[in-house]
Amino acid sequence: PCHVQVFNQGLKSYKDLPLRLAEFGSCHRNEASGALHGLMRVRGFTQDDAHIFCEEDA
Repeated sequence: PCHVQVFNQGLKSYKDLPLRLAEFGSCHRNEASGALHGLMRVRGFTQDDAHIFCEEDA
């Protein structure tokens, strides 16, 4: 979620593109009983998140 904030703060030129950012974050949630099954029904997990910022083709 912070990738857009980092992108907006530092990028000054299209020459800096493409910019690749990645992070690992801990996610916690309390799912209702029966909502998920198997390994997906957990309270906390580590999720990887990545974004590539690039220029639109004209």
